[in-house]
Amino acid sequence: MPRTQIQITPADIEACCGYIRSDRAAYALRRPLPTTPGRRQQAILAAGRDAIAHILIDTLKLVPNYQALTKAIRLGFGAEPNWNEINKQGAQALGIWED
Repeated sequence: MPRTQIQITPADIEACCGYIRSDRAAYALRRPLPTTPGRRQQAILAAGRDAIAHILIDTLKLVPNYQALTKAIRLGFGAEPNWNEINKQGAQALGIWED
């Protein structure tokens, strides 16, 4: 029997952000953000990515690991996804996004 391919769509990412917004403390950063602007921005994007990944991998168990998550997002988004935009959504849900 062929394995089904999981697809993670923009709606799924938005649903994850809803989970994050409902309990920000559960997904909050454990360490302070760097003060260097470039490193700070990358840490913020990484925090957003990690929060979304935690929900999809650990909480909802839609995919087993990061590699499967990347593949599922590519399938669900069709064209090449804008990874920074996805990570930014997670950071905004955490309330740490800085313009």
